[in-house]
Amino acid sequence: MSTPQAYKVLKTRTLGGVVYASAGETVYQCILNDYGKVDADARAAGAPHTYVTTRPNGDYPAFTIPSADIQAIAIFHQAAPDPLGRRKR
Repeated sequence: MSTPQAYKVLKTRTLGGVVYASAGETVYQCILNDYGKVDADARAAGAPHTYVTTRPNGDYPAFTIPSADIQAIAIFHQAAPDPLGRRKR
């Protein structure tokens, strides 16, 4: 299973007075069903939205955020050390 896309939040996401993600925080693409929330929010706001979560595995709970308020970032994974202590050449 691949790692969900990571994003840096550019603008704090607040809904109904609740902060869902603060500027500078890392969020991840939610890999589960959005049940039409992204399309509904995009239509209501007149701007594209993305379905994200604070969980690195892409699981619920999740929320929508305007796509303009996030920036895709690369996540680099370090290779696991060799269990026998050998070095790669």
